[in-house]
Amino acid sequence: MKIEYLETDQTSLELVKPLWERLRDHHASLSKYFSEHISRNTFEERSRDLFNKSKQGSLKIILAREAVTTELIGYCISSISEMKQGEIDSIFILDDFRGMGIGNALMKRTLDWFETNGIHNICLSVLFGNEPALKFYEKYGFYPRTYLLKNRI
Repeated sequence: MKIEYLETDQTSLELVKPLWERLRDHHASLSKYFSEHISRNTFEERSRDLFNKSKQGSLKIILAREAVTTELIGYCISSISEMKQGEIDSIFILDDFRGMGIGNALMKRTLDWFETNGIHNICLSVLFGNEPALKFYEKYGFYPRTYLLKNRI
C-alpha cells in the first residue's frame, strides 16, 4: 500500500472534518469525566479556533491518503503562534492504518516544519484517558509537564 502526504494550510481544513469527528468521538469514549462535553464539540467551532490561530501566526495541515483510492486516512494539524510557540493541535489516523508508520511520517514532517521555522518550544495536549498516546509522543521527545484539572460544568 502506498501512502501520499499532502502539505497544505487552513484552506484545506474542511477536508479533515470526517476524521476530526472520529477523533472527537474516540476522545469522548475515553473520557471518564467529560464525555458529554467532548461529544458536543463541533468541527465548526474547532475550525474557527484554528482559523484564528492561522491569522495570528501560521497553520500547517498534513494529510495522509491512500494513493490508489485517494481515501483520506490521517492528518496532522499544527500551528505556530505569533509568540513563536509551536503546537501540535490535532493528529489522527484511522484504526485500520495504525502501526504502518503513518503517525511517524506525520510527526516527522510536522517537526521538520517547526525546525525550518526556528521553532523549538513545542507543546501538545493529550486527553486524560488516552495515556497510551503518551508512549507515541515520548519517541519524539515530548513528556508530561503539568496536569491541568478542570471542573465539570
